[in-house]
Amino acid sequence: MTTITLELPEHLAEKLRRHQDKLPRILELGLAHLVKEESLTPDARAHLRQKILAAWQSTGLVMELNPQIWNRYWQKPPRQRHTPISAEGKPASEIIIEQRRSL
Repeated sequence: MTTITLELPEHLAEKLRRHQDKLPRILELGLAHLVKEESLTPDARAHLRQKILAAWQSTGLVMELNPQIWNRYWQKPPRQRHTPISAEGKPASEIIIEQRRSL
């Protein structure tokens, strides 16, 4: 058996402590996944992504976005800019701070 020292972010180390007895298996599965993922061609990766999306859609977890909704939110015309309003007296931020101090 070989000992390896790892430097991990605290949140990840905390998660791994709960599964310390399973670390060799976790690493083995993770490496197998990485090797498999790296060996996929771009076409195979796109095909796999489409299969996963189809599976999610069949369960109702994911729906195809309606083009009208997409257009409404992502192709908005640029907002018309208006000239700022000029006001006399103290800035509103100073008035708010003064009012909060008196509470």
